[in-house]
Amino acid sequence: MDCNYSWSFPFINRENIHLICEIGSRDGLDSIYLADWFKAQVFCFECDPINVEVVRANLATSLSSIRLFPFALGDEYKTTSFFSIDPLRYSNRGASSFFKIDFSERNESDPDFGLVDVQNECTVEMKRYDGLGLAIPDLIVMDAEGSEMMVLKG
Repeated sequence: MDCNYSWSFPFINRENIHLICEIGSRDGLDSIYLADWFKAQVFCFECDPINVEVVRANLATSLSSIRLFPFALGDEYKTTSFFSIDPLRYSNRGASSFFKIDFSERNESDPDFGLVDVQNECTVEMKRYDGLGLAIPDLIVMDAEGSEMMVLKG
């Protein structure tokens, strides 16, 4: 198994990593890989309700030290709109976001050109990391589909 972040591993001293935050997990598989590779505790953040169930199922088969947080990280405490990918209309579950997807600027040769309404709006809880009472991570890996600055501010 490979990891979306493994390209960066040669630049990181494994001995200095004890706590990792994976923000925007999608399926939990990278959390498992990160926990095993670094022999570290992983805090796994995923807010998409459909993806949370996938993460739970994948983490249930792992012996790694991973804690799932089923809410969004951001710069406020609030209930907010979130746009979850509808798996019956689009296969990239990792594209769920706080933002609507706009495929109109894609090149006509792009297979996604002209797609519309691939997301369903739902509500999720957003919390600030600095208010959770958790330790400061040694490593942050994040794929938050455009809301990375909101996460870092929190």
